[in-house]
Amino acid sequence: MSKTQAVSRYYNETIRALVKEMQEAKEMRDEALRSVKRRMFQKFDENYQEWLIMIKCVADLDCLMSLSSVSNYLGDMSCRPEIIVDPTASVLEAEELKHPCVMHW
Repeated sequence: MSKTQAVSRYYNETIRALVKEMQEAKEMRDEALRSVKRRMFQKFDENYQEWLIMIKCVADLDCLMSLSSVSNYLGDMSCRPEIIVDPTASVLEAEELKHPCVMHW
């Protein structure tokens, strides 16, 4: 039996048995889900290096596609970088840059 200030509840044996059965079923379900997750993560872990390479490629592709979309959106107002490889210097020179978030159309 359980009660609150307003009501008292009475549980008969049938309800107690059903509640116990439901709790056991929930525990079994939770354990089965943990087991499935564990096996799934093990399969991913077996091919960790391949997944890592794929994720890096997708990230690079996502970045390039985003830059391309912004560049197309800006049209003639955008600037294109000129990359000069010089192993003796690490310099970034910028002139008349425009950021799309602060531009007024």
